[in-house]
Formats: sequence, C-alpha cells, structure tokens
Amino acid sequence: MAMTNSTTHRIAAFVALLLCVSSAVLADPPPGYYDSVDATDSTTLRTTLHAVIDDHQRFPYTSGSTDTWDILNLADEDPNDSGNILDVYRNASYPKISGGVRDYNREHTWPKSYGFPDNTSDNYPYTDCHMLFLCNGSYNSSRGNNPFRNCHAGCSERTTLENNG
Repeated sequence: MAMTNSTTHRIAAFVALLLCVSSAVLADPPPGYYDSVDATDSTTLRTTLHAVIDDHQRFPYTSGSTDTWDILNLADEDPNDSGNILDVYRNASYPKISGGVRDYNREHTWPKSYGFPDNTSDNYPYTDCHMLFLCNGSYNSSRGNNPFRNCHAGCSERTTLENNG
C-alpha cells in the first residue's frame, strides 16, 4: 500500500522530532537514573530495569475524557484544514468528529484478531496510538483482518485519493 500524505506527515514530524532531540538522546542519562537496576542475574535485571522504564500512560480506546479519538484527531489532522483529518487509506479529508460515527473510524495496523482482541485496562497494544490510524470506514471493513501487503491476482486494490482532488 502506498504511503498517504497523512502517513508521510507523521513520518516527517517524527524525523523532525528525532533531529531536535538527537543531542539529548546521545547524552548520558540523568545522574542516578539506573541506580536501582540490579544486574545480579537476568531475571532480576529485567525486573528492576522494567521498574525504571515502565511509566507509560494508557489512554482509553473510547471515553468521556481524553481517549484515542482525541489523540488521533490531532495526529491525523489535515495540514490544509485543522478542522479535518486525513484518512490513512483514501487520503481523503473528513471533518473532525468525536467517536468516528460518520465518515471514518480507527484502524489497527496490527489486526486485533491477531493478538489483542480485548480492550482491557492492562492491554496497552490495543490502544497504542502509534498503531492506530483514522480511516474510511468502508475501506477498513473491507480489509478485515488481512495483513498489509501488495494485492495479487484474485484481489482488488482500493484506490487512494490525492489530497484536495
């Protein structure tokens, strides 16, 4: 599948972020950051290292407060119209909505049925916004749980639109 402007926009933003923080990435960690890590054996090392780096915040899939819809509406915002999003499949621009009930919904780049089908509070991959994209609902439904790949004989590719026609 070809990259859309939305995907290209995300990649460009990521590269810019990496360039901006490259000196911080190459710098030493703050003094004492790893002091609690115990390398006595592999199990202890893993457990104590995990305690140092395990500080992610899980945002709910759907909620009355900040959730994946809110985050994706910002991440997939149309650069030509901040009131719209660009979907990952068609590269079409849709007016932003809360909860994806009209033109678009969320696409897991790794199908839910392949490893995290339940939205539970301890299931971080299900709500990982690095693996979710806003997309045209019918395109998402027609993909089903098929992996991304080139379309060969016997299947039909869905077209991607260019931004603004």
